[in-house]
Amino acid sequence: MVIPFGPKKTERINWEKETLVRLEKLAKSLGIRVSKGKLFYAGLKLNPGRCSLRGETWLILDSNQPFDEQVDLYRELFQDMEFDESVIPEDLVDLLLAEEVNPFTYPIDGSKPVPEEPD
Repeated sequence: MVIPFGPKKTERINWEKETLVRLEKLAKSLGIRVSKGKLFYAGLKLNPGRCSLRGETWLILDSNQPFDEQVDLYRELFQDMEFDESVIPEDLVDLLLAEEVNPFTYPIDGSKPVPEEPD
């Protein structure tokens, strides 16, 4: 199955921005420090991801990273943590905890994602 890619619609762009803000708030509520910025410094490209600093867990994100890559980092973070999953908003549970999810085709209207059928 080929997924056509083209210019994103305004609703999708707004949903992605809002979703990233919600994910950051969720991470902070679980005690994770989140830092976003440009990870290119003095000719070096730094890697985004999870790290520990002075006993605190941090999630470092590149502000130029695509939406799906940022979601993947949040997914890895939350899947490695032990916490009450009821704190995750219902419309984001599948996005964060499902085994197979495609952020490009994830529904923005709060409905459940439709699994892709094998070819």
